[in-house]
Amino acid sequence: MEGPPTLVVEILSPSTRDRDQTLKARRYAELGIPHYCIVDPDAVRIAFYSAEGPSYVVAADAEGDTTVEAPDWLGLTIAVGELWKPSPLFPPDSNPRARSSRNIAKELCQNGALCQECPH
Repeated sequence: MEGPPTLVVEILSPSTRDRDQTLKARRYAELGIPHYCIVDPDAVRIAFYSAEGPSYVVAADAEGDTTVEAPDWLGLTIAVGELWKPSPLFPPDSNPRARSSRNIAKELCQNGALCQECPH
């Protein structure tokens, strides 16, 4: 692979949330990564950002039981609240961050937004 990725998705955790939203976001912009997505399990929120110069601007965001459409990926609409609902893979008492990480990756792949071949 040559060059930066097209998209970086950060799933916030209490111990790294400030760093993910500031230091890492600046570094991604400096590296020329055009799209940045932050998933916040505590707020049940997803925000898509687009690079604008040396920083990012909000392109779309949603929280709770709403949907968000990723503006740069035609047809990629994510039902935000659905990502945190229990599934057969992750029972209700399992870690919500683990559930959301797997569900987000699966949702993005099923929509064909990120990859052509993957294990999801």
